Amino acid sequence: MASRTSRTAIAIAALSLALGGALCACGGKRSTSVDLPRERPLGSVEIVSNPPGATVILEEGERRLGAAPIVIERPGGTGLKLMLVKEGYRPRRSFVLVEEKNRLRHHVRLERERATLVVRAGALHAAEVSVDGRHVGRTPTRVEVPAGVAVVLDVSKNRFQPYRATLTLQAGETRDVNADLIPEGFKGPRPGQLSIRGPLGAVITLKGRMLGMVPLEQISLPPGRHELEIRASGGKRWKKTAVIKSGEHTTITLD
Repeated sequence: MASRTSRTAIAIAALSLALGGALCACGGKRSTSVDLPRERPLGSVEIVSNPPGATVILEEGERRLGAAPIVIERPGGTGLKLMLVKEGYRPRRSFVLVEEKNRLRHHVRLERERATLVVRAGALHAAEVSVDGRHVGRTPTRVEVPAGVAVVLDVSKNRFQPYRATLTLQAGETRDVNADLIPEGFKGPRPGQLSIRGPLGAVITLKGRMLGMVPLEQISLPPGRHELEIRASGGKRWKKTAVIKSGEHTTITLD
């Protein structure tokens, strides 16, 4: 009899434990906690480009975010691999790490696309060459210049009249400039200057020799009539006569 009572008590205790566990699982006082991953607090980054207006691209997925300046919000600790692009400038990659509960200001400076000037002074050697007031070498010389903006080229040599031209080159263009320096006191006719406006990048030739590309800025030519041929990328052609007068500046505008 005692043995049967003991077995009954044990069974009741086991049932109580099982019911207690079930109560815990169903929201009773006793429960088991589970640590779930928590998202890190947000931070933000303001992307500022110089010059402004560059398109900001998130390299992962090549997603365009917008034009700088722009604010990007992400969880703290997120690394942003960015690409900034703007017409006339070299693409620039940049990386920034977002900080929790903080706003960063990230500056990115873009460099202009480049072009090349090849400068000569006729038969003269060692004439001094400057671009935008900065000495860059002596003739003959090659110098990189920013593309898409006007640059001022100066060539000078003792006992010769200085040469100056304002030039605008396209990205990747290489342009030959022959600065015809005139001796001081020369009594003959001085060269004139020619500029041509029209479709960007149109090729200009004179007597079968490439003179440059539109826009052409203040190229030195001897006085007289010069027959020019101009060809645009779309196939359109012009034939123009440039009448150059001694010491004067002539401009031709293409329709």
